[in-house]
Amino acid sequence: MKKFWILSSIVVIVALAGCKTQIEQKHTVTIKGHELTVQLVNTPQARQKGLGGVAELSDTEGMLFIFPDKAVRTFWMKDMLIPIDIIWVNETTVVGFEMFVQPLLTQAQAGPVLYSSSNPVNHVLEVRAGFVEEYDIQVGDEVILNIS
Repeated sequence: MKKFWILSSIVVIVALAGCKTQIEQKHTVTIKGHELTVQLVNTPQARQKGLGGVAELSDTEGMLFIFPDKAVRTFWMKDMLIPIDIIWVNETTVVGFEMFVQPLLTQAQAGPVLYSSSNPVNHVLEVRAGFVEEYDIQVGDEVILNIS
């Protein structure tokens, strides 16, 4: 019985240590002095899901898509429930954006609308609809990535 409690204690300690590591992994993006806590997306499976199924996004949340190379990126609103703004980022500079992109459910039934960056980018930031307008985000603005 003593071995059981020792083993159980070790399992709990290891589990709590893992939780603490996850909680401390805070990834942020700052743009025009506004800090966002972002979820990083850097695998094909995660990119395909994106914000699909997310019902709400606060003023301080976002999703940062990270790509290994620079290319013209194309997004669509598959499984999206909320409108968003898409910010195209090359390294640490805004090179363009799409505002008030609507969920696929509210788009015409002729097929999905595709949104593409006009320049090659290696980061794409998705934020709540209205963010770009509210914070006067402009092409050329610096984006500070705290994602390591």
